[in-house]
Order: sequence, then C-alpha cells, then structure tokens
Amino acid sequence: MATARSHAPTRPIPNLPTYEEPNVTRLLVVSGSDGGFLVPSDAHPLGDVHIQGLDAPGVAPGMPAVLLFRTQYTRGARFSVRLNSSSEFRFQADESAAKSWHELLAPGVLREQDNALTLAVGPEGQVVFSEIAILYTSNKLTVTRPIVLEPTPG
Repeated sequence: MATARSHAPTRPIPNLPTYEEPNVTRLLVVSGSDGGFLVPSDAHPLGDVHIQGLDAPGVAPGMPAVLLFRTQYTRGARFSVRLNSSSEFRFQADESAAKSWHELLAPGVLREQDNALTLAVGPEGQVVFSEIAILYTSNKLTVTRPIVLEPTPG
C-alpha cells in the first residue's frame, strides 16, 4: 500500500504577518582542482592531500550539500574523500578508469568557515582528483568580501 506524503506546509495563515527568507544555491569550487591533484606524488608523498580553509558563506543549517569531483585512477588504487569529520567516501578500483562522482553530504557536515577536505590514496595506485566543487544552499543573497588594496608602483 502506498502512502502519500504532503510537502511541508508553505501557505501563510491569512492575516498573520510573514517574512522572506532567501534560499539560493551556491557553488564552492576548490581552487587549483581544475588541473587536478595527483596523489601520491612528489608533492604529496604520504598518499593524501589536505585542503583547508574552504568557506561556504551562509550555508543553511539543516540542509544537505553535494560534493562533486572527478577521478582518474590506476587499477588497484584505493581512495577516500572526507569533508571535515564526515564519514568517508571509499572506493577500490578494479580497473583503470576516469569517473565523475557526486556524494550527498549530511546536514551539518559543511560549515560556514574553515572546512577541510581530505583526499587519501591507499598503499597502491595513483589517483588524480580534479574539478572538485560543493553545491550547497545558502541563506544569504550576497556575500561580503574584504577589500584588498594593491600598492601602486611608484
């Protein structure tokens, strides 16, 4: 037997005041990921990369986010991806391939400031992680950025 579930009520009660709450979708793109991170490599000999200081302005509490990334890996490679202290996404490759991934992040995993993404590769194989982004709901229509003044040559 199927059960019909109605969406949460969104109609205001007549004659009661209402307010507007913005909800917009934002895309947090990880800087440097367009060219990819080879793991392990000479720059990352331990088999993992820690990307820190990722900010998600206005991340709406109670809403999930989506982690997007691409991989190109060799046969036998084992890798995992973790945001903050979330449970890890883990994969073991049966063959060499390139894939695009999307993983749903539970509400509360993505923070407004100082998020850390860990890309780890197990004892065998190599992985290129690229085009890393996080899609999330924000309750801010605009984002405040600091003004940076460059000294004039002179």
